[in-house]
Amino acid sequence: MNNWQAKKLGDITVINGGGTPPTSHAEYFNGDVPWFTPSEITSGTVSVLTNSQRQITEEATKFSKVAEQGTVLLSSRATIGNIGIVANRSTYNQGIKGITPKEDLNSWFLAYWLLANKKGLEKSSFGTTFKELSTTALKKFDITIPPISVQQKIVERLDSIRKLQELNQKEIEKAEELFDSLLSVKFYPNKAYKRLNFEDVVTFKRGPFGGSLKKEIFVSDGFRVYEQRNAIYDDFTNCRYFITEEKYKEMIGFAVKTGDLIVSCSGTIGKVALVPNKVSPGIINQALLKITPKIDIVLSEYLKYLIQSRDMQIKMFGNARGSSIKNIVSIKEIKKLVLSLPSIKEQQQIVKELDFVANIHETKILLKKSISQIYENSLIKAMKGEMV
Repeated sequence: MNNWQAKKLGDITVINGGGTPPTSHAEYFNGDVPWFTPSEITSGTVSVLTNSQRQITEEATKFSKVAEQGTVLLSSRATIGNIGIVANRSTYNQGIKGITPKEDLNSWFLAYWLLANKKGLEKSSFGTTFKELSTTALKKFDITIPPISVQQKIVERLDSIRKLQELNQKEIEKAEELFDSLLSVKFYPNKAYKRLNFEDVVTFKRGPFGGSLKKEIFVSDGFRVYEQRNAIYDDFTNCRYFITEEKYKEMIGFAVKTGDLIVSCSGTIGKVALVPNKVSPGIINQALLKITPKIDIVLSEYLKYLIQSRDMQIKMFGNARGSSIKNIVSIKEIKKLVLSLPSIKEQQQIVKELDFVANIHETKILLKKSISQIYENSLIKAMKGEMV
């Protein structure tokens, strides 16, 4: 790094804040000039920004700030430090800083440097309601840059990891599309299947309401209280609350066991998890619905996939009510839903096919985590001069 030069970011770039055209003039948002907001800049990578959710007219650009091709956009309000580069002439709102490099500074090198220094950017932000990084603070950042030829080499190496990351993300999305499509096909009503009411093949139990789970019954360790987060993340290892053995015995009807399903029915509705083998003893709270299948009629694994299907989500949770927090109205309607069930042997085959696609998706998710770690480590090494 002997030939790397230390500079102030404000000395080697031009930094501008964006703006929003008056929303009272609807005609301003009926143009063809991209207008970006912080929510459109992906975290954890450098986004190539092409199409925005809203476009403004040429006249409306006077209320924003024009970013020419290659300008680096930095989210600077609320969410600090997400980075993008505009692919075409664009504009952006006041939650973004546009950074244009001067001579001897590669736009992509600058973008990667900002991404590598995300934590420092966050620390320099201020605000009570939401954090904001000012232009003044941004200009004061020290940046050490190598010759332009070295910058290009660093960019090429980091680009290869970023493109691998993007490719893996596309494969994740394809796996999700395939899984959703397969769910729709496998659970499309079939006249050849046996038709039964939901309540004929399972038993339902909604978590306890009211004073049953008052704060005084909780202890630091003991029998677990499973809640919505366990259904959302399909994770039974982490719990925030515990109850005494005495209270657990009193509420044994709300206890979960292997093969049960727990379904979130308040707030984030419709998430379903299968209680695994060797689950730690515990009860459900009021945000969960426990479903216990009659295994001679329906497999737990089959039922989990069935509840995840789009048609079943609508039937079970389409009538949820609430303005700020949604809640299922009653399980009475759910009990009367008619299921079209194949034989146990056919259920096993359907589960096998869906498991195969689900495992592909899970593998891609794990790969995403590994690539992200490599990306993060490489960014740090690159800015220390350890990649060339």
